[in-house]
Amino acid sequence: MPVVHLQKIWFIWVAFFLISVPLFGQEIENNRGTTAEGQANTQNNTEEIEPVDNIEILPDSSNTGYITIKGTPEAATAFINSEDVGDTPLIESRLKNGTYSIKVAKDGFKDYKTEITINGESAWIVYELERILYGHLTVESDPDSSDVYLNNEKIGVTPLVNKVIPCGSYLLTIKKTGYQTHESSCEITGSENKYLTFTMTPLIVQHIQKTSDMNISTAKRKTAIKKSMKLPGQGQRYLGQRKKGNIITTLQIVTLAGTIAAYSNASIAVDRYDEAKLVYRNAVEPNDIQIAWDNVRSKHDSAKSASTLAKVVLFGTFGVYVWNVIDAGFISKPADISLRKLSLILAPVISDNVSGIAANVRF
Repeated sequence: MPVVHLQKIWFIWVAFFLISVPLFGQEIENNRGTTAEGQANTQNNTEEIEPVDNIEILPDSSNTGYITIKGTPEAATAFINSEDVGDTPLIESRLKNGTYSIKVAKDGFKDYKTEITINGESAWIVYELERILYGHLTVESDPDSSDVYLNNEKIGVTPLVNKVIPCGSYLLTIKKTGYQTHESSCEITGSENKYLTFTMTPLIVQHIQKTSDMNISTAKRKTAIKKSMKLPGQGQRYLGQRKKGNIITTLQIVTLAGTIAAYSNASIAVDRYDEAKLVYRNAVEPNDIQIAWDNVRSKHDSAKSASTLAKVVLFGTFGVYVWNVIDAGFISKPADISLRKLSLILAPVISDNVSGIAANVRF
C-alpha cells in the first residue's frame, strides 16, 4: 500500500478517536447522574410510605385459604362474621384458617345464612336468595283506636287498612285500655287482602265494699264500742247490723241468766254440804255415822260440780261480752245469721245429784 494512503488512514483514525472519547465520557457522566437521582428518589419514596394499621397482609401459606361467594341475585351484600365485606360476587377473598359465619342479604329477599370452615384451601359458596312475598292486612275493632300487634310488635292502631305484611304465620294481639286483650293466630299470604274485625269486651270492674276501718270512722267505732260495753249488741245495732246485735244481746242475756242460776245452784249445794257435815258431827250410833258420812260425800261432789259449772258459765258470759266489744270495734261483714233461722236457748238444770246447762238449738 502506498505511504500516502497509510497516512490518510492514520489521520482519520486519530480524528475519530479525538472526537469519540469526549462524547463517551459525557454519556457516562449523564448515566451516573441519572442513577444517583433514581437512588435518591427511591430513598425518598421509601421514607414517605407509612403502614396502614387496619389492613392485614396475610402470608401466602397453608394457614390461609380463599373464599368465593356468588349466586343469584347478584349485587347482594356479603357479611363474614357480621362484617360487611362488599357486594357479590366476592371472588377469592383470602381468610385465615378457621370457622366463619356467612350471611348474604338483599332488600326484598330472605337472608341466606351458613357457616364455613377454611383449612388452607379454597371454599365456594353458591347462594340463591328466596324472594319475600307480601300480603295485606286490614284490622277493624269496636271501639276504634285499639293497638294492633304482630308477634308482640306494634304495627298500628285500628282501623288498620291495607297494611303491607311479609307472608307468614303471626300471633295477632289487639289491646285497648279498659277492655279484654284479644289474641289469635293470623296467616298472611300473598294472594289475599286479609280482613279481620273484632268487638272488644269491656272489663268487668268488681268494686269490693270494704267495711271496718275503710268505711267506719274512728269516732263511730268508738261510739259503737261504748254502746256495746253498756249493753252487748247495742254497738252492732248502732252500726246498722240489727240482726247481729240482737243475737249478741240474746246470747249475753242467756249466759248471764245461766251464770246467776249456776251460782245459785252452787250456793244451795254448798249449804246442803254444810248441813250434811253438821249431821255427821252429831251422829252417835255407828249406823247413823256411816249414813251421815255417805251423805257428806254425796253433797261434797254435788257442791264441787255446781261450783265448777258456775265458773264455766261465768267464763262463757265474759267471753260473749268481750267478743261483743271487739266485734263492735273491728266490724268486718254483716252477720248472715238471722234470729228467725237460729234459736238458741240455754237453761240451767238443777237436781239433788246433778247440775248443768241444757242447750236447745234450732235452725
